[in-house]
Amino acid sequence: MTPVSTHAAGATMDFLYSLYDALVSINVPNDKARAVVDAMERDMVTQLTTKADLDSLRAASKADLELLRHDMQSGFAAARKDLDSGLALLRKDLDVGLATARKELETGLAALRKDLEAGLAAARKELETGLAALRKDLETGLADNRQHTDSGLAALRQDMQSGFALQRKETEAMASQIVIRLGTLIVAVAGLALGYAQLGS
Repeated sequence: MTPVSTHAAGATMDFLYSLYDALVSINVPNDKARAVVDAMERDMVTQLTTKADLDSLRAASKADLELLRHDMQSGFAAARKDLDSGLALLRKDLDVGLATARKELETGLAALRKDLEAGLAAARKELETGLAALRKDLETGLADNRQHTDSGLAALRQDMQSGFALQRKETEAMASQIVIRLGTLIVAVAGLALGYAQLGS
């Protein structure tokens, strides 16, 4: 029991003795006076004990609260430190991850650029080859067409020349026949004229 509790208990006992003496002095029987004092003593001791317990509980609660506050502050500080450490590690991991991803992206883009350049070069080469083959085919086709055209024109020219020669020959033959017929006709007319002249003389 604390000194305060001891002092309160002593004061209570003095009060009870005084109350007992007062009750006896007014002719209250001793057993009745003692019963009253015992009852009050029980009530007061109960109240005194309860108050002491409350004081002890309050002191213990205050100490527990202080300890809890200290533990919470320590826990918050440790949690903050852990959080800072975790964030620092996370930031470091993110930096490393971003650097790795950037490097991989650059490598991938370089490979893609190389593949595109190779593909474009191959496509350009194939296109040039195809155009060269097409140009060659066109030139060959044009040469064949020109040759066929020249052959056709030569044949047509030859046919026309043959036709013209035949037509000329036929015309000359026809003219010869006409000349012969005209000569024959002239001779006949001259003979008739000579005959008429002889008859008239």
